[in-house]
Formats: sequence, C-alpha cells, structure tokens
Amino acid sequence: MAEDLTLPTVSVVIPTHNRRDRVQRCIDAVLADPTAIEVVVVVDGSTDGTIERLVERAATDIRLRPVLVEHGGLYPTLQAGAERATGEVVLVVDDDVVPAPGLATGHARHHATQRGIVVLGYMPVATPTPRRRGQFATFLYARNYEWTTDLWTREPTSMLRRFWGGNYSLRREDALRVGFVAPTGRLPYNDDQEFGLRLSRAGITGVFDRTLLAHHEHARDMDAFFDEARRRGIGAMMVHAAHEDIVGPLRLERYEVALPAPARWAVRAGRNRVMARVELALLRPLIHVAGIVRWWKLESLAATVAMHIIEVRTIIEAQPAAGRGA
Repeated sequence: MAEDLTLPTVSVVIPTHNRRDRVQRCIDAVLADPTAIEVVVVVDGSTDGTIERLVERAATDIRLRPVLVEHGGLYPTLQAGAERATGEVVLVVDDDVVPAPGLATGHARHHATQRGIVVLGYMPVATPTPRRRGQFATFLYARNYEWTTDLWTREPTSMLRRFWGGNYSLRREDALRVGFVAPTGRLPYNDDQEFGLRLSRAGITGVFDRTLLAHHEHARDMDAFFDEARRRGIGAMMVHAAHEDIVGPLRLERYEVALPAPARWAVRAGRNRVMARVELALLRPLIHVAGIVRWWKLESLAATVAMHIIEVRTIIEAQPAAGRGA
C-alpha cells in the first residue's frame, strides 16, 4: 500500500477481567503505535485492583481511557468499549494478547482502501518450551487455531463462519450497526462465531492478514479446561439454533470427526450419562499420568476425548433433541 495513504483513526478496545498485571503488557504494546489515537480498556467488573491501576496510569497518558462496567461477559464489555470509542476504526485486542509493533497501523491500512470489512490479524499461541505436565489445553488451543487460520487461507469465505476474536478490526459504524451482543443475549461460549455470523448477514466481508501479528499468551488448568468444554457445548447449541440456515443443524457426530477409532467409540459411548461418568473418572487420572511421564500425544488425546464427552453430554442434557442427532 502507498506510504502516503491517509489512514483512518483507530481506537483500540481491550476488554479485561481480573488480569491486572497481564493486561499491562498488552497496553504497553498498543500505546507504542502512534496510529492508535486512544486505548479504551474496559474493565469487566474486576475485583483485583485493575481499574485503580489503570486510572493511576491514565493520569500520565491521555490516550489511555479506562472504563469500569458491571461484570457481564466479553461481548457486552466490547459493546461498551465501542460505544465509548471515538476513532473511525475499532481494533479489538484481548487482554492476554501482546501485539507486535505496528499492529494498529497495519489494520488501519486495510480500512483506508476498503469499506464493509472486518480484518482478522494473526494471533499464534505462545506454546511453552519445554512442554510441561498439564499444559495440554494450550497446545490443543494452538493446534485448533492454526488449523482454523489455514482454513481461512484456503477458503476465505469460511472466516466469518469460524470467526476467532482477539485481534480484529472493523469500522466503528459497522460495529455499532451489527452490535457485539447477540440478540438472544449473552452466550457462555462461541460468541466469536455468533458475532462473525451476524457480520456475514450484515454484508461484512472477512479479510485475513498474517502480517498483522499479535502473540496470544494462553493458559488453562484442567478444571478451567473442563468448565470451558461445558460452556462450549451450550454455546454451540445456541449458535446453531440461531443460525441454522448458515451453519446447519448441530449433529453430535461432529465431535467424533478426526479422532482415532477407540476415541470415537469413547465419545459415542459418552452420550450415555452413566458411561460418560465412568469415562471421565478414568480420563482425568490418565491425563495426569500421561503428563507425568511426558507422553504428550496421550495427554492431548485423552484431554480431547474428555472435552468432547463433556460437550456432548452438555448438549444432550440441555436439549434432548440434540442427543438424537437433530
């Protein structure tokens, strides 16, 4: 793109919840880019002193705008940030993401030449080296993310059906027209995908640019991983109910795809409540032992099977029709 291109103004919106120290790294990186005219950090009801630290810091940096809202989840927090932003473009960056230099500038260049787009930057997961016991969630997350971005590259039309937040931008007017909060209300998970589907309905086009780099510092322990699986199940059910004409019906067979035969059998058997309890009681210690002996493939596979069993059981219990493959 031409160097004399007139760039639109960019407001960076960072949602955060109880990550007082981690969010500072994200803020430092964003403020280093002069294209960001302001950094709106929306504190989602944190109780760890985040807002106090941000207010103190904002006293010496006029571009930093801390906002405290009642705890309501990610997308209501983003809505509050977009409403308070003053830039022509809203760049959303998660609080556990560290942008590379020039991220805001790179996003602005796309919007200088195109309208009606949402720009997705590249957000690879920082995987620990060497790998340690219990870090399976981060490695699984990284693998899934890379698979998704490869799909975006092969099939650009898949971007909004498989929208992945954390490093993306769109015109503020488009953000407010579509709205971050789903009409059905807050989703426990899959809200990125739901937002992408609504962007698609609104005629927005997805653009993926691997040069718009930000590193994701992901971390989950086993309990958080399993809790996330439950929320993923409910979220998937809600997304398919609201957008079945685009994504099709939610079929439980999807949770068996790409698994080896024994793992597929375990997930299918887990549709039964009693079998699910037995399998999960066995999988938890298996994950733990596999991590101790550094059998990483087994640790990841056992965690994946457990995750899918939880998702499937959650869907069946929340909506019995889904258990019949509806």
